[in-house]
Amino acid sequence: MSLISEALKKAQRDRMNAPHAQGHKPQKRVVVSSSPPNPKLFWGLLIGGTFIGMLFILLLVVLLKPQDGATDLEKTSQGGLGKPTKAIERSAFGEVTIVKAGDEIEAPVPEIITGAAIADSIKEQTDHLFAQDRESSAVLKKSPAPTPGRELVLPEKDTSVSPLNKGMEATKTESAIIEVREAQEQKIEDYIEALDISGLKIAGENSKVLLNNRVYSIGSYIGYQLPVKIVEITPKELVFIDESGTEYRREL
Repeated sequence: MSLISEALKKAQRDRMNAPHAQGHKPQKRVVVSSSPPNPKLFWGLLIGGTFIGMLFILLLVVLLKPQDGATDLEKTSQGGLGKPTKAIERSAFGEVTIVKAGDEIEAPVPEIITGAAIADSIKEQTDHLFAQDRESSAVLKKSPAPTPGRELVLPEKDTSVSPLNKGMEATKTESAIIEVREAQEQKIEDYIEALDISGLKIAGENSKVLLNNRVYSIGSYIGYQLPVKIVEITPKELVFIDESGTEYRREL
């Protein structure tokens, strides 16, 4: 009996271990956890969507909004407030037309400038300038001539010099002349004293003297810049004279 019971237990154990031996895998349990939504993400999406919607609405309003002038015209035409009126004002830029209720705005027609119009404008300006020149010339020609007997007499300037002034001017002139003469005489004296006398030949009016290795006779001028000449040659001295008559003597 024990053998039978052991065989039954073994068979039962084999049956119980059979699924695990065949590679049966246990099923996994999937647990899904539900978490609450993120509030920051929610508010960010809400604000961004609102901002984009406002921009879109504003763009539609700007694009579809009619002009003020057209709106006023439509209101006036619908209300039937009398005839259209225009007011014209002048300014520094020309005429300005103000369109009031019910008036129709006319599109400005561009002015076509041709070569003939430019030539006419230039001709008008040239004629205007010539006319101004002729008028100015006529005004100059019509200027009244000076009436005889009404000449403007200016007082003569007194150019006379008083005796005191004359004396002062004469004194200044004489002083200047004296200074120049003294300087000239001193220059002549220095030149005569510096002469190198090498020899004499006494023969009356034919006497000669050797000065600075050059021979001079009576009446000869010495030097090129000084107006001095020899007037007398003696064994003791040489006599010179300048243009003013001043004599100079050089002792031997």
